[in-house]
Amino acid sequence: RAVVAVAVLAALASALGVLLGLSRTTLAMARDGVLPRRLAHLTTSADPRPVRAQLVVGGAVVVGLLVL
Repeated sequence: RAVVAVAVLAALASALGVLLGLSRTTLAMARDGVLPRRLAHLTTSADPRPVRAQLVVGGAVVVGLLVL
């Protein structure tokens, strides 16, 4: 049981790391034109963010965690 608990904590920590780096990665990909247009749409505020891409990738991470 202890091994399973440690494995769950490690998976959650890894997912948190992915989510924290998500905003910078998607912003760079949107600016470089690597993302599809719908996902690369940046907000029009003074601090542009690719919110659509962040939501899609974040959702995929959550679904992946739930499946695994």
